[in-house]
Amino acid sequence: MIVAPMVNVVMIDRGANVLSSCGSTVRENGTYFVNIGYPNSYDGTGSCQVTVLKANPDICQYRYTYFVFSLQEELDFDQLNIMGPEPINHICNYDQFIVSGGSPVPTICGNNMGNHLYVDAGSGINAPTVLSVVTSGPSLDRNWKIRILQIPCAASYKAEDGCSQYFTGVAGQILSFNYDPVVGAQLSNQDYGICIRAERNFCGVQYTQCPDPGAVHSAGEK
Repeated sequence: MIVAPMVNVVMIDRGANVLSSCGSTVRENGTYFVNIGYPNSYDGTGSCQVTVLKANPDICQYRYTYFVFSLQEELDFDQLNIMGPEPINHICNYDQFIVSGGSPVPTICGNNMGNHLYVDAGSGINAPTVLSVVTSGPSLDRNWKIRILQIPCAASYKAEDGCSQYFTGVAGQILSFNYDPVVGAQLSNQDYGICIRAERNFCGVQYTQCPDPGAVHSAGEK
């Protein structure tokens, strides 16, 4: 195992995306938080953190209208593949993705590629939010690439208060963190809000169970 050093890393990829890794302070909207050595995988132990600050005073998400400076951040997990939970109680004891500051959000682990998370930050222009990936489990090819979006309070696409996940459109899929139809385990200690935006000319939401590719059916069942 290699212990992760605390280094300040800011890179620009071929697509002109800003990539930040351990020890960085992030202000630019659309920055990606990546693992050490990205795009290669990382097999080490330690804590890798970035501190997120507001891009400018006009970026504000009001949880209550008298908060002068607070913002909402959206985290898109382009990649987040770290050690999953322990197999008995499904608690993230090995690797963890942790958000500190702002509204409370659950600690997650495992494979969360394609999922997302909204965070309401506290008041004050310099109120930081810290994103941490803590790795302490057995050897594993870990990788993460997390896009950080800062959403203005007047934006039509901002989530409602208390929403850790926010879905728009007339159809879609809601997946729990670490979802995988074959090897994924539902994480313990998860308490967060999932919200669906009301679309124009629609007055309700219908939920159906997604097909289970690992299910075994008896004769005559579909």
